[in-house]
Amino acid sequence: ALTKQETAVIKWWIEKAMAADKTPLAAIKGNEAIRPQVAMVLGLQSTEEGEEVAGISQEINPAIPIALDTQWVENLRDKGFMVRYMLQKPAMLDVTLPAGSNKKMADINAALLKVAPHIIWLNLSGNHFSDADLAVVAQMPNLEKLRIENNPVTDAIAGHLLQLKHLEAVNLNGTQITNAALNKLKENTSIKRVYSWQTTATAKQ
Repeated sequence: ALTKQETAVIKWWIEKAMAADKTPLAAIKGNEAIRPQVAMVLGLQSTEEGEEVAGISQEINPAIPIALDTQWVENLRDKGFMVRYMLQKPAMLDVTLPAGSNKKMADINAALLKVAPHIIWLNLSGNHFSDADLAVVAQMPNLEKLRIENNPVTDAIAGHLLQLKHLEAVNLNGTQITNAALNKLKENTSIKRVYSWQTTATAKQ
């Protein structure tokens, strides 16, 4: 699923850059407007302390905290997570727990909550997590993309996602949800895409 930043970059590339191949971004007229989105998509970081990408503060969620204790990130990695910085300032994280990790939520919950406001993309797929386990995502207010496919979750998962006002995409493939979950998720108007293949849900969004 494409994020709003990825969509913006592709649209700009087609409309403004004429889908120019092998042409440096700096050589394309009007590139200043798209630089923040490109930085986010590519996970580019500032080269010097205190440096910011021009206009970035206008393009991202201002509620994301600027600073992040790097030790909290290392704690997550020690727990078996893969963590990628999408942006340094503000600190935005793409967090993945590899499928089949055999981790128990009770053992990793605290580490996740330490960085909760910084998690923008989260992948907990294929780890045997229940609805109760995944209640932790309700405490990630800036989450935009969530993958929890191939977990034994039910329609109850929808209740954990209703207050996430920046959530755009949710992958629920291979879960136990029904149309009731899809209908409930419609109450959160920020959610644009819900994936529900290999479930009993038929009202695809």
